Amino acid sequence: MAVTASAMTKDIQRMVDAGFDGIETKPINIRNFLVIVAEVLKKKSIAT
Repeated sequence: MAVTASAMTKDIQRMVDAGFDGIETKPINIRNFLVIVAEVLKKKSIAT
């Protein structure tokens, strides 16, 4: 998961290409952040 100030489309695409499971840009929206964390954790628990 990445938390970044880089919100440009090309920057986000680079993170996706690098394999990040979730991306939240600053300023952080807590609700979105928690949804992303829950989704990543769910994926990780299913994978194990």
